[in-house]
Amino acid sequence: LADWEGHGFEEFILITAHFHDPHLDAVTTVVTEHARVRVVDLQSVRIREFLDKQSGPEHAGEADTAVMMYVAPELVRGGELRDYPLDEKQVRRYLRGRMPKPPPGCEGAIGHPSAADGKKGEEIYLHVLDKVRTKIFLEPPEDE
Repeated sequence: LADWEGHGFEEFILITAHFHDPHLDAVTTVVTEHARVRVVDLQSVRIREFLDKQSGPEHAGEADTAVMMYVAPELVRGGELRDYPLDEKQVRRYLRGRMPKPPPGCEGAIGHPSAADGKKGEEIYLHVLDKVRTKIFLEPPEDE
């Protein structure tokens, strides 16, 4: 960002949808000399009302798969979707830990990808887009 700031950029909006703790730590501690830096964590937008099975964090689960079915359906191999739900203890171990990794026997999708569809993905995508647009561009916080 320092190079961009040196070329006149006065504000940076970093958008992430990755809930891995070290990643979030890294993007929230970015500093610049003068430019304003804001971080948007898309995982913090509430989407529960759009979901049928997902109740907590999932990797490539219902929400992620639905959004992919909307934005890039050709990349989703629908016939290969396999559910791999986790209990709360497993979520803490495999998704929220400092070094998340798939549980033994899991192919990488954790949760309920079979509950996803493109219509649900469109609703989630547009909802998140509206929340970000409103908070960042229409109602930005006062400068500190």
